[in-house]
Amino acid sequence: MLAATTLFTIEPGRRTTLPLELREKRDSSAVAGTMPPRLSFHNSASRHDETLPTGRSYILGLVVPNHEPTNHLGEQLLDAINQAP
Repeated sequence: MLAATTLFTIEPGRRTTLPLELREKRDSSAVAGTMPPRLSFHNSASRHDETLPTGRSYILGLVVPNHEPTNHLGEQLLDAINQAP
């Protein structure tokens, strides 16, 4: 993640100007790990254990309901699904 923190003070009645820095990631994406070929999970909706189909690619994400960036990502995924042919 390309992130930085800058502390600054805004004085009452004065203008505060900070430089805007947009950094570009220069290296390729890294694989953080691998998943077993037959990944099982518990489907809380059906209350059954299930196995993901093989022959596909998956993205594993850890999300926290009602928090950012989970909410933002969820909205974008729903928009993409709704726009798919």
